[in-house]
Amino acid sequence: MTFPLLCLVGAGGSILVSPLAPITLKYVAWSGSLRFESTLPTGALGAVLILGICGMTAASEIQMVNEGVVAKDALYLTRAKFGDIITPHGDCIKVYRGYIYVTWYQGGMDNRRVWLSRKPVGSGEWKHIEFPHRHVMFRHDRTLADAHNVIAIGICPKDDTIHLLYDMHAYTPKDFEDDFFNYSVSKKGAALAPDSEWTLDLFHPKQTYLNRAIADRNPKVYWRVTYPGFITTRDGDLIVKWRIGGHMNAHMYLTKYDGETWGEAVRWNRTVGEHTTGYYGSFRIFNDRMYSCWHRRMPQDQEAGYEINRGLYLAQCADHSGITNWYTVDGVEHALPLLDLEPFKIGEPSEPGQRMSSGPSFVVTDSGAFHARATVSGKAKHYFRTSPTDPLSVEMGVPNGDMYAIGDRIYLIALEDGRPVIQTTREGTHNWQTEHRVTDGPTYRRGVTIRHEESLFYYLLENVEGDKLPIRVLRFDIE
Repeated sequence: MTFPLLCLVGAGGSILVSPLAPITLKYVAWSGSLRFESTLPTGALGAVLILGICGMTAASEIQMVNEGVVAKDALYLTRAKFGDIITPHGDCIKVYRGYIYVTWYQGGMDNRRVWLSRKPVGSGEWKHIEFPHRHVMFRHDRTLADAHNVIAIGICPKDDTIHLLYDMHAYTPKDFEDDFFNYSVSKKGAALAPDSEWTLDLFHPKQTYLNRAIADRNPKVYWRVTYPGFITTRDGDLIVKWRIGGHMNAHMYLTKYDGETWGEAVRWNRTVGEHTTGYYGSFRIFNDRMYSCWHRRMPQDQEAGYEINRGLYLAQCADHSGITNWYTVDGVEHALPLLDLEPFKIGEPSEPGQRMSSGPSFVVTDSGAFHARATVSGKAKHYFRTSPTDPLSVEMGVPNGDMYAIGDRIYLIALEDGRPVIQTTREGTHNWQTEHRVTDGPTYRRGVTIRHEESLFYYLLENVEGDKLPIRVLRFDIE
């Protein structure tokens, strides 16, 4: 016996059934914090009850792919002045034209070599390049290491060059004559070179500058650099950001590579007098605009009882290179270098006696919704709003992870009990649900995440003992 078919379609999905057949249906959808299941035992007319819930968004399916162990002997700092994890740390992973690229230091403590590795996404084996440079250790005690000295990687789409900036923590030539600023750049096309040519020969000798002519005119432009990181614009330019100064007097700089040469370093802010402050945050591009979101660090705040950092700040620039004027969330224009950063303040996450030591994670969606996570005394605060004109909402109760936006959903990826977990909510909401949790396999000490298209990549350090630890990459495909 056959029955006519009826297709019912709603915002959360569709059901194809017969309105007369005595069948049982189970429909699952997500609507904010609600996981909705319905069983209809007597035919499809009851499906109207399901589809009557308006505005729901179907749950994503997340598939984990193990991209394998990069190496079994990454450096873990068993003797350090600052921190113990130098790999993975900072801007150390990129995905470009079908390849995953990661940077790392090789263990143990007596080795400390710089390495660059890559593999095709979803297939193949990791291929490696070893560089002659070794981590320089803490400037005042060469028996101790320094976890600030990350290896940042950028890849320029205009010429397929690979750029590495590494092993710097506010050094001058007096600290390390030939290692105060460490820059390695590949030959053009190297990012896509075949595996048979993936060797150190792809790279020029290490330099202590980005642009020789600029360094000749002003050698100090490449002194005292810390926290390098790369951003790629829609036009294919490569932007590098870094800090010059210290933890309470941070001058942030932006410099552009156009596929041929590096330009002048543009000072983003000027910290002087009453405006002297540290900067702990990041620069990111959303909707062809550059944004910066950060916490400040000032001695006055610490004297008032705030531990380490204070405040939540947000700025944006209509030029995705970030080197023209910047704006507050209210649209007030400020020329570079920014002097007074207080007009950019949007929140006060902590109170005296509470600790904020790291920077916030933040996203802006395609429709303009803003979400940020600030960690206060080990617990995360969630700031969010649907549009720039809406008031900013604040809620507790999200993991201390990294935020990404895919479609109209916000994804937060973190480690819980040493394993990855992914939570999600619709943009402009605080209805977090766990969509994927890794429950077996190794546990991890730390990870660094990036998004590429509709996948999240997690570069992880395994939680085992010693100064030579395994590192691996997990990929989470969101469907």
